[in-house]
Amino acid sequence: MTRTALSAQTLTILLLITWSALPLGAQTTFRYGAVGSYTITTATLSNAENVTTTRFSLGLGVEYAPRPRFTVLGSLQYRSDAGSFITAFQQQTTSTVLPGGPMPSSGRLDVVIPPQGVERVASDINLSALELQLGMTFPIIDLDTSGARIELGLGILGDYILSGKQIDDYTYIAGTPAQEARREYSYDTQLGGGAWIMARVVVPVGETDRLSFGLQYVFRQPTDITGTYNGETFTQNVGWLAGRGLRLTVGYTM
Repeated sequence: MTRTALSAQTLTILLLITWSALPLGAQTTFRYGAVGSYTITTATLSNAENVTTTRFSLGLGVEYAPRPRFTVLGSLQYRSDAGSFITAFQQQTTSTVLPGGPMPSSGRLDVVIPPQGVERVASDINLSALELQLGMTFPIIDLDTSGARIELGLGILGDYILSGKQIDDYTYIAGTPAQEARREYSYDTQLGGGAWIMARVVVPVGETDRLSFGLQYVFRQPTDITGTYNGETFTQNVGWLAGRGLRLTVGYTM
């Protein structure tokens, strides 16, 4: 299968070109840019330790106000999801047997280890994707007479995972050959979809510009992604990383 690989710089340039070419209407259509950094996840991993995520998105979009106090919006974002976890090996006998595929992020793998105790494998997963969001927002609380307000939004999303890989580190497993201490696995590209709900604070800047701070909850399917290792297909759970979570966003509209 052919995999698509685009750099963040190339994607940023494409987003800027598309954004600048979008038409503006008479005081009802606005172009905006948004940056999201979201390190909070509501999905958990069973039988895994030290689970961490580092995720961000960068995007551009359009807001259209067909009538007062109601906005339709759309955005295209480049998204990067990185996560890591540690999986324990359990003592069984006196020799070491390494698994023939990537460490699963959804369970514990029993492996033969010497009697000195439980040893661990550290795993890192990195995904990059393009994400399209469509939705609507409407004010629920006016904060002052200048136009500052709290808005509620909801909508749908579709994404395309451009590339993904997992690296397992077996350095701390006794008896691991040097050439097998670090293993890398590639994931297939994938189409996904889901929904989102958001609350944001909008503050006017000057005559027409606006600054917004939002908290968005996203739910995405599927939660598994496939890959190939030594000619065999495997499935990895990435729902805890790209499937659902809270995003903190900052946007500027003009």
